[in-house]
Amino acid sequence: MFPDLGPDLVAGKRMLDILANKYPYLPQRMFARLFVRQTRSEEMRLLDLPRHTPVIVISSRLISRSGNVCEISTAVLRSDLVSLGLDSGRS
Repeated sequence: MFPDLGPDLVAGKRMLDILANKYPYLPQRMFARLFVRQTRSEEMRLLDLPRHTPVIVISSRLISRSGNVCEISTAVLRSDLVSLGLDSGRS
């Protein structure tokens, strides 16, 4: 589906820029999930956290108009360094 995707990612290009300029899969919708869980061993090392520390996990999917998945991402954040703001409605 994306024949040149590998070299673009290796070059450090953002997924959204790659899709917008080369492929007809521009994101139209996003589904996201936010939850709290304990750190896993690799996360403890990378985030410099003690064992069983809670972390905030945000998992999201970007969907194109045709229903194809454009991007799936997961972010693991230190719960002691996060400020969360929610805004609903249209501008």
